[in-house]
Amino acid sequence: MREPLALVQWCFTLLVMRRVVLPMFAVLTTIVGLTLRAELPVDAARQASRYTEILRREPTHEVARKRLWAIHREAGETSSLLDQWRNESASDPGAGLILGYLLLESGDSAGAIAAFEGII
Repeated sequence: MREPLALVQWCFTLLVMRRVVLPMFAVLTTIVGLTLRAELPVDAARQASRYTEILRREPTHEVARKRLWAIHREAGETSSLLDQWRNESASDPGAGLILGYLLLESGDSAGAIAAFEGII
């Protein structure tokens, strides 16, 4: 059996741990957890520009194309995206390929076929 003084010290340590240290630990881990999970809000225009540059380098990059389409769909500006690639496709076959894929995303199969045929 423990001595009375040791028992009091043990109880005091346990009380301090429960009342002070554990809540502080919980708060700190919550703050650190939220900080680690927090993501900076990314500007959609900057993302769209990045995906456009990726597509210019590699026109068949599916992930970049789908994300670019999703950004413009959420903004309600898919027609401006298609117009942009239509204008570029007149002088760049890679842009025509991208236009064809974007038209497929929009559901315009006939327009996509015409864009693909325009490349050939």
